[in-house]
Amino acid sequence: MVSKARNIATFLGRTDSANPTELRLLHTGELTGVDSSTILNINGVQFFDTLDSLPVSNLREGQQAFVDESKRLYVSNGSGYYNALAVNNAPFWDSVPLDEYTIVDSATPLTIKADPGDSDGIELFINQSFGSDSAQYMATVTNDSSVFTFTPKTKAEIASAVAAGNLTDSNGDFTYTFKWSDGINFVAKAANIIYNTASTSTGPNNEIAWRNFNRGSFGSTFGSSTSSTTLYFPYNCQVGDQVILVVGGLGWTALGGSAQVTVPDDFSYNGNPATPTYEYQWGYASGQYDYRTDVYINSALSADMKANGLTIQNNQPSGGTSYVVMTMMILGGGNTPLFNHAQINYPGNYALNTYYNVASAALPSGYQFKNGIAEIHTTRYGTRTFTAYPSVSQWWGTVSRDIYYKQVSYRNYQPNQISGANPLQQPYHRFRHDSGTQYSSSSLVIAY
Repeated sequence: MVSKARNIATFLGRTDSANPTELRLLHTGELTGVDSSTILNINGVQFFDTLDSLPVSNLREGQQAFVDESKRLYVSNGSGYYNALAVNNAPFWDSVPLDEYTIVDSATPLTIKADPGDSDGIELFINQSFGSDSAQYMATVTNDSSVFTFTPKTKAEIASAVAAGNLTDSNGDFTYTFKWSDGINFVAKAANIIYNTASTSTGPNNEIAWRNFNRGSFGSTFGSSTSSTTLYFPYNCQVGDQVILVVGGLGWTALGGSAQVTVPDDFSYNGNPATPTYEYQWGYASGQYDYRTDVYINSALSADMKANGLTIQNNQPSGGTSYVVMTMMILGGGNTPLFNHAQINYPGNYALNTYYNVASAALPSGYQFKNGIAEIHTTRYGTRTFTAYPSVSQWWGTVSRDIYYKQVSYRNYQPNQISGANPLQQPYHRFRHDSGTQYSSSSLVIAY
């Protein structure tokens, strides 16, 4: 009987003669992870450059072939081949992202190139990139191949996210991890994206944009006036916006004469008194010119003013009643608005409790090169009821000073609001006649 030692010696001797290159003995369970040079030295493995060069006839079960194109080992079942082994090297960065980037403002997308390379030359990657939880509320991320675009959310959208508790602050950052996989291995790099929406800049911005109106007075009932009033800015206003303040209910004085109100020259809390940019004369009826409408313009909304509002001082003697009404209109800093003013006189045959449509001031010269039309309409008839003029002028709000003065905000309808709307057509105001007196109005039309 052959001893166990003799069997071992015979096995080792035959293995040595059959393995002149002294390859390590392999178990079938150890195939994963060997490289192509090792496979090519395994006895019985044929080498092919491409998958379509594998033989399709005279196959035998167990026949092995290595394909360089896919870096895979294939085994035949007698009628075809199945994949038995993938030889895979980890991807690398052809263009590696930086550690940190900054989104400069809400109007400027950030682009980042994160380009992977394949050590195996296949270049078939799966995008597995992802952002931290706050990323979705601060930017929209898209990619075209290896170029990623971060389109910032607007300040209004971010403010809404803060209000909803999805963000703790409108200023901050988020992490975005660029990750590419070849199906087996991957390459990844995390970058910090900084987006501060509350800029402290006081310079003008370049947006040709409509923002909103706001309005106020020094009180609402007869004999009761406040010493000042503060107009706050709508949520979508931005630092560098243009602010137009229209003050009505003033007695006539020449430009630069005695002021009934004080508007700070820089529209902040502590600026010096400003001089109106424009002053328009009008009266309560045809042939009367005892009233005025003043226009103040600030070309660049500051961060301080945006945070604290615009405060206008009442210059009436202590205890005196002021019937001033005021409307603030805000535009993107890139606008150069055009103005036209007219006194609108009304006929004496209006029927009580009846609505009338009346053309406002004519469009300013050069309006056809602008994007929209707004009107700030002031009347001595404080109880007159104003509404929108269908399909033309949209009513945006009213401020009243007892029965004496009323100021109305209009803006022409936009095409996205009403099909076929023309934002540059002649504006109209619509009102209900509520008494026998036919007081005139001051109509200031603004092309922006």
